[in-house]
Amino acid sequence: KAGYQHSVLLIASQPVEIMTYVSWKLSGFPKSRVIGIGCNLDSARFQYVIRNLLKAQSRSKDNWIIGEQGVNKVAAWSSNSVINHPGDKLTNDQQVLTNRAMEILKGKGQRSWSVGLSIADLTDTILNDKRKIHSVSTTVKDYYNINSEVFLSMPCVLGISGVIEMMKPVEEDNVVEKLQTSAASVNGLQQQLKL
Repeated sequence: KAGYQHSVLLIASQPVEIMTYVSWKLSGFPKSRVIGIGCNLDSARFQYVIRNLLKAQSRSKDNWIIGEQGVNKVAAWSSNSVINHPGDKLTNDQQVLTNRAMEILKGKGQRSWSVGLSIADLTDTILNDKRKIHSVSTTVKDYYNINSEVFLSMPCVLGISGVIEMMKPVEEDNVVEKLQTSAASVNGLQQQLKL
Protein backbone atom coordinates (compact mmCIF):
# COMPACT_ATOMS: atom_id res chain seq x y z
CA LYS A 1 0.00 0.00 0.00
CA ALA A 2 2.84 2.41 0.73
CA GLY A 3 4.10 2.10 -2.84
CA TYR A 4 1.06 3.75 -4.37
CA GLN A 5 0.02 6.26 -1.72
CA HIS A 6 1.12 9.16 -3.92
CA SER A 7 -0.14 7.70 -7.22
CA VAL A 8 -2.58 9.48 -9.51
CA LEU A 9 -5.11 7.45 -11.48
CA LEU A 10 -5.74 8.79 -14.99
CA ILE A 11 -8.89 7.20 -16.40
CA ALA A 12 -9.32 6.97 -20.18
CA SER A 13 -12.12 4.37 -20.44
CA GLN A 14 -15.58 5.30 -21.69
CA PRO A 15 -17.95 6.51 -20.36
CA VAL A 16 -15.22 8.48 -18.63
CA GLU A 17 -17.39 10.16 -15.98
CA ILE A 18 -18.79 6.83 -14.76
CA MET A 19 -15.44 5.02 -15.00
CA THR A 20 -13.71 7.80 -13.04
CA TYR A 21 -16.36 7.49 -10.33
CA VAL A 22 -16.01 3.69 -10.24
CA SER A 23 -12.20 3.98 -10.07
CA TRP A 24 -12.46 6.47 -7.21
CA LYS A 25 -14.93 4.30 -5.27
CA LEU A 26 -12.94 1.08 -5.72
CA SER A 27 -9.46 2.55 -5.21
CA GLY A 28 -10.07 4.41 -1.97
CA PHE A 29 -7.88 7.21 -3.36
CA PRO A 30 -8.59 10.84 -2.51
CA LYS A 31 -10.81 12.50 -5.14
CA SER A 32 -7.99 14.79 -6.23
CA ARG A 33 -5.90 11.77 -7.27
CA VAL A 34 -8.51 10.19 -9.56
CA ILE A 35 -8.82 12.07 -12.84
CA GLY A 36 -10.70 11.26 -16.02
CA ILE A 37 -9.45 12.46 -19.42
CA GLY A 38 -12.82 14.18 -19.73
CA CYS A 39 -13.01 17.04 -22.20
CA ASN A 40 -9.26 17.68 -22.39
CA LEU A 41 -9.06 16.85 -26.10
CA ASP A 42 -12.28 18.70 -26.95
CA SER A 43 -11.01 21.77 -25.07
CA ALA A 44 -7.70 21.76 -26.93
CA ARG A 45 -9.51 21.45 -30.25
CA PHE A 46 -12.03 24.15 -29.27
CA GLN A 47 -9.22 26.53 -28.28
CA TYR A 48 -7.44 25.83 -31.58
CA VAL A 49 -10.59 26.54 -33.60
CA ILE A 50 -11.32 29.74 -31.65
CA ARG A 51 -7.75 30.94 -32.20
CA ASN A 52 -8.05 30.27 -35.95
CA LEU A 53 -11.50 31.82 -36.27
CA LEU A 54 -10.27 34.98 -34.57
CA LYS A 55 -7.11 34.95 -36.71
CA ALA A 56 -5.29 36.71 -33.91
CA GLN A 57 -3.34 35.97 -30.81
CA SER A 58 -6.05 35.49 -28.26
CA ARG A 59 -6.45 34.12 -24.83
CA SER A 60 -8.20 31.08 -26.25
CA LYS A 61 -6.79 29.11 -23.31
CA ASP A 62 -9.56 30.80 -21.32
CA ASN A 63 -12.21 28.92 -23.32
CA TRP A 64 -13.16 25.41 -22.27
CA ILE A 65 -15.34 22.47 -23.09
CA ILE A 66 -16.74 21.31 -19.77
CA GLY A 67 -19.34 18.94 -18.34
CA GLU A 68 -20.07 15.52 -19.70
CA GLN A 69 -17.91 14.20 -22.53
CA GLY A 70 -19.80 13.61 -25.76
CA VAL A 71 -22.98 15.22 -27.04
CA ASN A 72 -23.74 16.93 -23.71
CA LYS A 73 -20.49 18.88 -23.54
CA VAL A 74 -20.74 22.62 -22.91
CA ALA A 75 -18.61 25.48 -24.21
CA ALA A 76 -17.65 27.86 -21.40
CA TRP A 77 -15.78 31.14 -21.40
CA SER A 78 -13.75 32.59 -18.57
CA SER A 79 -14.00 36.22 -17.57
CA ASN A 80 -10.57 36.79 -19.19
CA SER A 81 -11.54 35.82 -22.74
CA VAL A 82 -10.34 38.11 -25.49
CA ILE A 83 -13.85 39.06 -26.63
CA ASN A 84 -15.35 39.18 -23.19
CA HIS A 85 -15.54 42.01 -20.71
CA PRO A 86 -15.07 40.87 -17.11
CA GLY A 87 -18.39 40.34 -15.39
CA ASP A 88 -20.47 40.51 -18.59
CA LYS A 89 -22.84 37.80 -19.68
CA LEU A 90 -22.01 35.78 -22.77
CA THR A 91 -21.86 38.28 -25.63
CA ASN A 92 -23.49 37.75 -29.00
CA ASP A 93 -19.99 37.55 -30.57
CA GLN A 94 -19.05 34.78 -28.17
CA GLN A 95 -22.24 32.87 -28.90
CA VAL A 96 -21.67 33.10 -32.66
CA LEU A 97 -18.04 32.04 -32.23
CA THR A 98 -19.00 29.16 -29.93
CA ASN A 99 -21.65 27.90 -32.34
CA ARG A 100 -19.20 28.04 -35.25
CA ALA A 101 -16.47 26.25 -33.29
CA MET A 102 -18.87 23.52 -32.14
CA GLU A 103 -20.01 22.96 -35.74
CA ILE A 104 -16.40 22.61 -36.88
CA LEU A 105 -15.69 20.13 -34.07
CA LYS A 106 -18.68 17.97 -35.06
CA GLY A 107 -17.14 17.21 -38.45
CA LYS A 108 -13.79 15.94 -37.18
CA GLY A 109 -14.29 12.16 -37.40
CA GLN A 110 -11.54 9.70 -36.27
CA ARG A 111 -9.81 10.68 -33.03
CA SER A 112 -7.68 7.72 -31.91
CA TRP A 113 -4.28 9.39 -32.39
CA SER A 114 -5.42 12.64 -30.88
CA VAL A 115 -6.83 10.83 -27.82
CA GLY A 116 -3.43 9.19 -27.29
CA LEU A 117 -1.68 12.55 -27.60
CA SER A 118 -4.14 14.08 -25.15
CA ILE A 119 -3.44 11.32 -22.62
CA ALA A 120 0.31 11.82 -23.12
CA ASP A 121 -0.12 15.57 -22.51
CA LEU A 122 -2.04 14.94 -19.27
CA THR A 123 0.54 12.38 -18.14
CA ASP A 124 3.38 14.82 -18.86
CA THR A 125 1.64 17.58 -16.89
CA ILE A 126 1.11 15.30 -13.88
CA LEU A 127 4.49 13.52 -13.83
CA ASN A 128 6.48 16.71 -14.36
CA ASP A 129 4.34 18.77 -11.96
CA LYS A 130 3.76 21.40 -14.67
CA ARG A 131 0.67 22.87 -13.00
CA LYS A 132 -1.05 23.43 -16.33
CA ILE A 133 -4.80 23.81 -16.70
CA HIS A 134 -6.69 20.96 -18.41
CA SER A 135 -10.41 20.22 -18.70
CA VAL A 136 -10.59 16.86 -16.91
CA SER A 137 -13.22 14.81 -15.10
CA THR A 138 -13.13 15.72 -11.43
CA THR A 139 -15.66 15.76 -8.63
CA VAL A 140 -18.10 18.65 -8.91
CA LYS A 141 -20.14 18.08 -5.76
CA ASP A 142 -20.95 21.41 -4.09
CA TYR A 143 -20.21 23.38 -7.27
CA TYR A 144 -22.96 24.89 -9.43
CA ASN A 145 -25.57 23.63 -6.92
CA ILE A 146 -24.69 20.01 -7.71
CA ASN A 147 -25.32 17.89 -4.62
CA SER A 148 -24.44 14.43 -5.93
CA GLU A 149 -21.00 12.82 -5.97
CA VAL A 150 -20.34 12.96 -9.71
CA PHE A 151 -17.32 13.58 -11.90
CA LEU A 152 -17.65 16.08 -14.77
CA SER A 153 -15.04 17.93 -16.80
CA MET A 154 -13.88 21.25 -15.42
CA PRO A 155 -10.70 23.25 -16.01
CA CYS A 156 -8.26 22.10 -13.32
CA VAL A 157 -4.68 22.90 -12.44
CA LEU A 158 -2.88 19.54 -12.53
CA GLY A 159 0.38 18.54 -10.92
CA ILE A 160 2.22 15.67 -9.28
CA SER A 161 -0.54 15.27 -6.67
CA GLY A 162 -3.38 15.28 -9.22
CA VAL A 163 -5.97 18.05 -9.18
CA ILE A 164 -4.45 21.01 -7.36
CA GLU A 165 -7.24 23.48 -8.02
CA MET A 166 -10.45 23.62 -10.00
CA MET A 167 -11.03 26.79 -12.00
CA LYS A 168 -14.62 27.99 -12.34
CA PRO A 169 -15.61 29.42 -15.72
CA VAL A 170 -18.13 32.27 -15.91
CA GLU A 171 -21.45 31.10 -14.48
CA GLU A 172 -23.86 31.51 -17.37
CA ASP A 173 -27.38 30.31 -16.59
CA ASN A 174 -27.48 27.98 -19.60
CA VAL A 175 -24.07 26.50 -18.71
CA VAL A 176 -25.07 25.87 -15.10
CA GLU A 177 -28.36 24.31 -16.23
CA LYS A 178 -26.55 21.97 -18.65
CA LEU A 179 -24.02 20.99 -15.96
CA GLN A 180 -26.82 20.22 -13.51
CA THR A 181 -28.65 18.15 -16.15
CA SER A 182 -25.46 16.20 -16.92
CA ALA A 183 -24.81 15.67 -13.21
CA ALA A 184 -28.33 14.30 -12.72
CA SER A 185 -27.93 11.98 -15.72
CA VAL A 186 -24.53 10.68 -14.59
CA ASN A 187 -25.77 10.26 -11.02
CA GLY A 188 -28.76 8.27 -12.27
CA LEU A 189 -26.42 5.84 -14.03
CA GLN A 190 -24.16 5.62 -10.97
CA GLN A 191 -27.13 4.70 -8.77
CA GLN A 192 -27.63 1.59 -10.91
CA LEU A 193 -24.14 0.33 -10.03
CA LYS A 194 -23.66 -2.12 -7.18
CA LEU A 195 -20.63 -0.51 -5.51
